[in-house]
Amino acid sequence: MPIMLPRCTALLICAALWMPVLSAETWTLERALETALKNNAELRASELSLRQAERAARNSWNEFLPDISAQTGISQSHTLAPNASNTDTWNASAGASLTFTAAIPGQMRRQQIAHEKAAAAHQNALLQLTTGVSKTFYQLIADRANIDILRANQELTRRQYDQVRRNYNNGLASELDMLNAQYEYQRAGPTLSDALVKYRADVAAFLLILGLDPGDAAQGNTAEDFVGEGSIEARKITLPAEADIIVRYLDTRFDVRSQSLAIRNAQADAGVALAPAAPSVRIAETFRLSPPAGAEHVAFDPLGYGGTFSITLNIPISPWIPGSSTNLAYRTAREALSQAQDILGETRKAAVQDIKKCMDEIQRIGENMDVAALNHRITGRAYTLSEQGYRNGLVSQTDLLAANQRMVTAEQNALNAKISYLKALYDLAQALQIDISELYSISGDNT
Repeated sequence: MPIMLPRCTALLICAALWMPVLSAETWTLERALETALKNNAELRASELSLRQAERAARNSWNEFLPDISAQTGISQSHTLAPNASNTDTWNASAGASLTFTAAIPGQMRRQQIAHEKAAAAHQNALLQLTTGVSKTFYQLIADRANIDILRANQELTRRQYDQVRRNYNNGLASELDMLNAQYEYQRAGPTLSDALVKYRADVAAFLLILGLDPGDAAQGNTAEDFVGEGSIEARKITLPAEADIIVRYLDTRFDVRSQSLAIRNAQADAGVALAPAAPSVRIAETFRLSPPAGAEHVAFDPLGYGGTFSITLNIPISPWIPGSSTNLAYRTAREALSQAQDILGETRKAAVQDIKKCMDEIQRIGENMDVAALNHRITGRAYTLSEQGYRNGLVSQTDLLAANQRMVTAEQNALNAKISYLKALYDLAQALQIDISELYSISGDNT
């Protein structure tokens, strides 16, 4: 007698894994993006850096603030001579000075460049987050669709096994056919369970990206509480020519923009490094209050006052001496500028190759998607015909199981091709530093 599979137990296990998901809260892509933008720690850190850089750039005029100081004090002079008296006195002074150097414009430029770099980094962080959330969201939808495929396959293999077992008991099927059907059914259960466990782990990782605690059941932030709403619409697009795409978007990429800003920063550094060799002007005013002349104790009337105003032109000599610290610093800054320019050339080359790779990947996956969709239709029809032939005694049980497996594999391949194509579109949009909606708008197919 054949070994009977504990069918009820297997179904209860799968139901226990799947039913919490079916009763979970529905998430849309818009809600997921909104949650991520509000809670993601890396994005909040990027926003903080941008605010700090913006504040520093907005107040870069403070390089021209004068140096203001005030001093006051009381002193007592002592003498060891007989019958000599001690003298108490006081003093007060205030002064302001302003120094104009050739380094000030470069220092202000560096703060403006730092602001631009922070803005570019924040924009890139925002695009990376939205791209990552979108790709993962659709991958989770694909995973659930794959679970539905596996559940349907489990039910189908169960029916096949029941039918073959009845035929075997009635002497209408061989023991080999019955064992093969039993194996296919037994294999379907663990495959479904593995997919469910992986789905839970992937949802937990996704909730972390959203800035939520996957283990916070009180807030409904568990894997069982997540169900993505939507479908995988991998609409094929026709892209403009590579050359047109590259000319239009190359310089807006984050890596190219960052390196261009690095060159501007190196130019400002070179100016600051050379500034000590340029003349500087210092304007100063000092105001003093003093006690009455001849007063032996602290007194404030009548007061003596005076002030000093000065303009000083400083012409440095040592920075012009070859080998001086200023001279060496300037040469180092110029070398850093030259190196930054070389890196920009390499960065642009790598960026061009990245864009081409993403475009080629869309073309390749698009072709595979068409083939996978065709194969899915063919295998589905082939299984229908095989099932009809099996009922009429024209197709063996082994051939029917093989047709079923080919149909399931083809359906999974078609699903994987669609999600891969959609991910490739997001990858190209990120490579061009644009939103995916703009990528659709520049394509030749806007239907």
